[in-house]
Amino acid sequence: MKTTAKAKLLPVSSKQSVRPVVLVQEKLARSRLLRQLEQGHSQMLDAILQIFKPLMRQGQATPSNITLEQSPADPAFGTGYFVLSLGRTPLAWLSIDRCTLDQLASSYYGGSSQRLVSPMRAISQSELRLAHRIVTAALEALPKTKLNLNQVELETIPTLSELQAPVCWQFGWPSSHPFEPIRLYVSDALLGSLAEKPSEHQVPEDLKQRVQQRLTQIPVKARVELARQAVPVNVLNALSQGDILPIHMHARCPVTIGGRPQFYASVHAHEGKLVAKLNQDAHKPEEY
Repeated sequence: MKTTAKAKLLPVSSKQSVRPVVLVQEKLARSRLLRQLEQGHSQMLDAILQIFKPLMRQGQATPSNITLEQSPADPAFGTGYFVLSLGRTPLAWLSIDRCTLDQLASSYYGGSSQRLVSPMRAISQSELRLAHRIVTAALEALPKTKLNLNQVELETIPTLSELQAPVCWQFGWPSSHPFEPIRLYVSDALLGSLAEKPSEHQVPEDLKQRVQQRLTQIPVKARVELARQAVPVNVLNALSQGDILPIHMHARCPVTIGGRPQFYASVHAHEGKLVAKLNQDAHKPEEY
């Protein structure tokens, strides 16, 4: 009998982190989802920068880049920790430097704060509200999720010792401001709730009606060319105001729509106006 797999019993005292077996199809779906998440980095960074606008107006540094880490690093000392939960299920964790959070709260709600001084007090309600805005703004930039973000709650936690996150978004600062990055850790429960975008293009059922409506709103320029004359360069150089330039009228005036010839027309007078009668399709041979 050929042995294809082995298993052993782990004692409880070993405290080894255990994750469920990842099937091949699930792994492929996860990799496709991660690629889609990376494509939405600019949208997520823009959402975060909207919250940091007060600091930007004061000429202070704001996050300048975003990366998706599949092996999240441990946050440094002096960091505030928050967990976003739905019921008792943790969805995401936020790690943000206390100096940054205190400075951001001061720019919103007034007061003065020193950038490089970490407050020794507990996290205030205003800082908690800003942390909640940062997390929800980042999550709203993700693909469509089955979760209702209006029912989630954010609370402070002392450490991230029980953190189990497969991926982490890291918002870095400019090289001239070596602050601790802002990290947003995402749980397997939240990743599993994200709906993967279909890879194939799907044509909506009302496409014809939508195109017809758009065509009535798009201005298209039609031009009828009455004459054309080739003039040497030396003649053009000698032209002056009042000169008469001979031209040859077209027997068949080309009609261009959107810059492309579509018809040939003849010009007539009708009720005191010049009109063009479309006599021939430019893409069909002339009928005799």
